[in-house]
Amino acid sequence: MNWIIKLYHNFYNKFIDEKHQLDAIMSYRVHLFLLVTIVTGLLMWVYAFLSFYFIDHISIKYLGFGYACVHITAPLAYRWKRSLVFASYVILITGGLFQLHFCLLTGGFYNSTLVWVAILPSIAGVLTNKKHALIWSIVAILSMFTVFILDVHLQLLNNYLDERARTMTQFLVTAGMIVLNSAFTLLLLGKDKFKNEILHKKALSKQNILRIVSHDISTPLSVIKLSIARAYKSFMQADFTDLEKRLKVMEKNALKMGKTIESSRALESVESGKKDLKLDSFDLGQLMDSILLNNKDMFDVKELKIIQNFNIGVQPIMGNRHMVETQVIQNIINNAIKFSCQGGVIVFDLRTFSDEMVELCIRDHGIGIPETILQNIFNPLAKTNREGTRGETGTGFGMPIAKHIMDLMGGKIIVESRVKESDAYEHGTCFKLYFKVSHKSLPPFKEEGELEEVLTFKNANS
Repeated sequence: MNWIIKLYHNFYNKFIDEKHQLDAIMSYRVHLFLLVTIVTGLLMWVYAFLSFYFIDHISIKYLGFGYACVHITAPLAYRWKRSLVFASYVILITGGLFQLHFCLLTGGFYNSTLVWVAILPSIAGVLTNKKHALIWSIVAILSMFTVFILDVHLQLLNNYLDERARTMTQFLVTAGMIVLNSAFTLLLLGKDKFKNEILHKKALSKQNILRIVSHDISTPLSVIKLSIARAYKSFMQADFTDLEKRLKVMEKNALKMGKTIESSRALESVESGKKDLKLDSFDLGQLMDSILLNNKDMFDVKELKIIQNFNIGVQPIMGNRHMVETQVIQNIINNAIKFSCQGGVIVFDLRTFSDEMVELCIRDHGIGIPETILQNIFNPLAKTNREGTRGETGTGFGMPIAKHIMDLMGGKIIVESRVKESDAYEHGTCFKLYFKVSHKSLPPFKEEGELEEVLTFKNANS
C-alpha cells in the first residue's frame, strides 16, 4: 500500500502545475480531479467492455473504447492547458456522451444508467465552481427530457442489451453510485475542514506579518533614538565629523524601517499566493560586516567583545537580503545582546558547510535559554519572552519570525543552549543558520543608505 501512495505522490508532484501547487485550495482540487478521473475511468472501461460483449449494436461496440480512451487523457489535458476547468470538461463530456449513448441503446428512459447523466452536475461542482455546476445541471435536464421524448412519446428507442448483462449493469449503477456519492461526501467534508485550516493559517500569517512590522521597526527605531542622543552630544561639543556619522546612521535605519514595511507587503503577497518570494544571490560575509557595523552602538552599551571567524572563500548564498538581515540575523543578534552579561563575548562563525549549504553560527556566552522556553522558541503562540540581563524587554516574536523566513527560503535554523545555573563555564546560546548556496554570479555589493564606513572587528587572535 505504501508504494502505491508513494507512486501516486511522485506522479502528482510532477503532474501538478507549479502555480496550483503553491495554492493550497487548488492543490486540494487537483487531488479531487485525479481521484474522480481514476474512479470514473474504471467505470468507463467496464462499460466499454459491456458494450463490446453484450450490446448488439455497431455504433457503440467499438466507440465505447473510444470514449474511455479520450476520458483517460484528462490529466494530459490539464497538463497541456494548465486549466482544471478544461480538463474537467474532458471527463464530463466523454462520460456524459458515453452514458447517454449507452442509455439510448439499453432501455432508454427506464434504464437505471440514465442516473449517470444526473450525477454530472455534482462532478462539475466538485471539480470547478457554481457556474459550471449550473451549466451541467441544464445539460442533464435537457438530456433527460430528450431521452423521455424519444422513448416514451415517440417510442423510437430499442433495447439492444443482452439479457445476461442486465444484472451486471444494475450492479454497476448501484455500486458506482455508492462509491462516488460516499467519496464526494467525505471529500467535501474534508474540503470544508481543509478550508477552515487554511483560513486559520492565513489569520496566523496576518498576525505574523503585523508582528514582523512591529518587531523589526523597533530595532532601527532604538538605533535612531540612541544616535539622536549621541548626535546631540556631538553637536554640543562641535564634533561635526561624529555628528555626520550619527546622521548617516539615522538615515540608514530610517531606510531600513521603510524596507521592512516593503518586505512585509511582499511577504503577504507570497503567503497569499499572489507571487513568489524574490531570492537574490549575495555575499553573506559582506552583509555581516554591514550588520555588525550597524549594531556597534548596541554592542558598546554592554561593552561586548565581538569575534569574527569568517572563512576565506565562503560561497555566496541565495535568499532575500533584507529579510535575512532584518528578520533573521538581526533578531538573533538582538537576543545575543539582550541575554549577554556586561563585558561578554559574542562569536560569529561563517563557513561553507557543504556543496549546497553555508553555515552561520552566532554564539553568545550569556545566561542561556531554559529548557521550557527552548522547546517552544519557534512557536508563535507560546509565551517565550523574558527579561534580559539589564531588564530589557521583548515580545517573543523574533525567533518564530526568523524560523518562518528561513523555511520560506529553503534554509534551516537550529538552536542549542545551556543555562548558567547548570553549566558555569560553557553556558550561553548558539544559533546555527543554514543557507542555500548560490551558483549565480554576484551583483556588486550595494549598502543600503549612504553609509560607506567599514568597521573591522578584531578576530579571535587579537
